[in-house]
Order: sequence, then C-alpha cells, then structure tokens
Amino acid sequence: MTKPIRSLLTTSWDDGHPFDLRIAEMLAKWNIPGTFYVPRMNPERDVMDEGAIRQLSAHFEIGGHTLHHVTLDKLTLDAAYKEIAACRSWLGDVTGHVPVSFCYPRGRFVSSTVESVRKAGYKYARTVQLLKTGYQDNLKAPTTLQVHPHTRWDYLQNSLKRADLPSCAFVLTRVSRSLGIQDLTEVFLDDVQSFGGVFHLWGHSWEIEELGLWGTLDDLLRLIAERDQFARCVNGVLPEYRSGKY
Repeated sequence: MTKPIRSLLTTSWDDGHPFDLRIAEMLAKWNIPGTFYVPRMNPERDVMDEGAIRQLSAHFEIGGHTLHHVTLDKLTLDAAYKEIAACRSWLGDVTGHVPVSFCYPRGRFVSSTVESVRKAGYKYARTVQLLKTGYQDNLKAPTTLQVHPHTRWDYLQNSLKRADLPSCAFVLTRVSRSLGIQDLTEVFLDDVQSFGGVFHLWGHSWEIEELGLWGTLDDLLRLIAERDQFARCVNGVLPEYRSGKY
C-alpha cells in the first residue's frame, strides 16, 4: 500500500477574471500548480473568453464555479443543481476535460448544495474557510490563506462564523496585529512541514489587481517554491493524494 504523502501544497483562484492569465504566468515562473474556478459569466465583472480558458487549461486545472456566479444557498434545489451541473458540462465542452473540482461562489452553501455538487459528478469542492491545513470532507474543503490583507479581526470572524474553535484559538494566541500574510505563510508552511496536511493558498486576480498585491503574491509564491519537500498538486487530485493513492 502506498504511504500517504504528509505535506501537500495547492493553490486556487476564483472567478475566471482575465487577470487570471497573469497569475498563471507567475505560477509557471515558480513551478507551482493552480486550479482556476471559472463561471461562464459574472454580472459583477469580466470573465475570460473561451479561448483564454482553453489556453489556461493546457497547463492548469479548470474547476466549476456555476454558470452565472450565483450564491447557491439562495436558490431552489433544482436551480442550484442546474447552475452546478451545467457549468461542469460547459467547461468540459470548452476544455475537453470534464472538471472534477468545484468552488462555492462566495463560499456559501447548505447541505443540499453539497449533495448537488456530489450528484453533478464533482469529487472535490472548496469553501472560503481560512486557517486550516486539514479536513475530513472532500466536498467542504477549507483553505489556509487568502491573498488579501486580512486583519486579526477578519480571521477571527471567519473562524467564529463556522464555530471553528481551533482556528479561533490560533488567532487569539498566534496572530498578532503586526503579523502579515508573509509571516502567516511561513508559520503554516512550517506547521505542514512538521505535522503534515495541506497548505492551500487562494485568491481573486481582480482583487489582487485592485489592491496592488502582485508583489506580495510573487513573494508568497517564492516562499512556497522554496519548500521543495512538499508534494505539489491541483485541487482536483487532493482526495487521491490525501488517501495515499499517489
């Protein structure tokens, strides 16, 4: 039996904005994998055209993010399933590869949403829960850090909203007001290297552009790339990596 890999690294990027192509260039520079969660359209901002999505899929994983970037917990069961399943079918037609991973828009879902994701054929689904390096349910997978200037209170709210007491304790005991995302990246990389788990960095390219965080992202990717003992993978194969099949 294959021994499970203890330290895993993955990244993911939401909303399919044209700036995703810039993120792809940076990931390629540092030899870091990425999963891009792409809706067909988004009423709030631009989305890559199908040619760009196809170009991106040649080197990175493309995952589902609904057809119209809708908040799934506000839809009926049938409407939510159509958004989830139709996006998977559309991306399969565009890229030639049917997606196996999904991201809940804005991180919102209910139990019936998770079942719809499973029914549609996805084997992994990502939330926006932060500060985690381990999880139990592949269809409610958390993340570690977002490329965003969160405050200590932001992290605490994210944890309180999910009744995540271990993460609340982490914020209260280990996250000072002066601890930035680069410091937190090193803290979590050290933890995963020592104790195993998944380091998962994510973000929105449009937000990175708006906040002027391209230099920060490059610094984070450099820190991650230095950990050559980590197994690097896209989101869609995390279930297999975690079970020891790879």
